[in-house]
Parts: sequence; C-alpha cells; structure tokens
Amino acid sequence: MFSVGDLVDRGPESDRVLEWLARPWFFSICGNHDFMTWRSALGRPYAEVDRLAHGGVWLGTLAVDEQRRIGAGLAALPLAMELETAAGLVGLVSDTMTTSI
Repeated sequence: MFSVGDLVDRGPESDRVLEWLARPWFFSICGNHDFMTWRSALGRPYAEVDRLAHGGVWLGTLAVDEQRRIGAGLAALPLAMELETAAGLVGLVSDTMTTSI
C-alpha cells in the first residue's frame, strides 16, 4: 500500500502511526501534517503553521519519549518516491516540497 502522507492529524489513531510504518507492505511519503508533527516532536516546530489548529493536539498528550519516537519515524519518510508499474514509472511527490525543511 502506498500513501501520499498525512498519516497523522486526521483521526483518533494518530498515535499509532509507527505501527503502520512498521508494516512491510506499507510505504509512505511525508505529507505536510507528518512534517509539522516530526518538526514539533523533535523540538523544531514549523512556526509558519499552527499545528494545533490543524489536528495536532494529540501529540502533546503523549510522553516525550513517545513523541520523539514518532518524530524520528516521520522524519525518516521520503518527500518523493518512484514506483515501477506495468505502464511505466509513477511518481509520488509530497506537498511538503513547497515548505522549507
């Protein structure tokens, strides 16, 4: 399964994101919500956007060590990937490419 990001901030199970990332059949690029979350979780908040107003309140309910683990997992996501298909290459590109990392 391929995801174009926003694995967090869009439902009641954002804190389970590492379970999804650990599945061998699940692949994702880093979406803007993933980007905002990992920046906050690793102590480098993206000040240009109010993450809390966009579904990010859940992160503050977790222990700091869990926030850091989630931040590291999301920070490791690529911003783009190519998939080889029968019809040729298909590219997945993150909307995070328009922000400054």
